[in-house]
Amino acid sequence: MARRSRSYEEQMETLNEQIAKTEDKLNGLIAQREKLAEKKQQEELQELYRMMQNHHLSIADVERMITQ
Repeated sequence: MARRSRSYEEQMETLNEQIAKTEDKLNGLIAQREKLAEKKQQEELQELYRMMQNHHLSIADVERMITQ
């Protein structure tokens, strides 16, 4: 007996399901990237603050150094 080919509607539904799964995965990856970027930023800010403390610099001192 010949195998019945899937209807266009069935094929579209399958594709829609695959797209939804891919979008979910993409959204998860984007969230991971954002979380990693936030962690990197926090570490950089902590390092900057440590350097400022080690050199006895205030925010105003750093602002003056940057804007000169």
